[in-house]
Amino acid sequence: MSWSENVFHTKKPIIGLLHLPSLPGDPFYGGDMKEVVRRATEDLISLQDGGVDGFLITNEFSMPYPHKAEIVTCAAMARVFGEISHLIRIPFGIEAIHDGPACMELCAATGASFTRCLFTGAWSSDLGLHIHDIAETLRVRHELRQDDLNLCYFINGE
Repeated sequence: MSWSENVFHTKKPIIGLLHLPSLPGDPFYGGDMKEVVRRATEDLISLQDGGVDGFLITNEFSMPYPHKAEIVTCAAMARVFGEISHLIRIPFGIEAIHDGPACMELCAATGASFTRCLFTGAWSSDLGLHIHDIAETLRVRHELRQDDLNLCYFINGE
């Protein structure tokens, strides 16, 4: 049985994305965490009522993306999760874009079943040179006792 069958109980799961708006510390943050939580709540309800098999919470609008997630970003993501967690009825993942170790930490703190990230590789983009250290990410994963956490890898940078 594949990991996705174990987590989602289907061979071809539909995983919805819960894209958080800009968060504290982001250049375009609007200054209202209550609004961030309100939007996340609406999106979560829509995804679940729409029939997805699972969802991924991600800081999609933390643009431009830093190479390492800031502590305030992860704290804001954890706050959002804490405020919506009582509504969650399906498997979920969480991702701090471009930061594998931060993904491991967020998953450990929230009990996420999976994450996705650009865990490995090197490339150049409009945001600069990216070098991801899978060895560090897997060590953090192991230290946090997340050895069974499912990792969805981007094959190459966007």
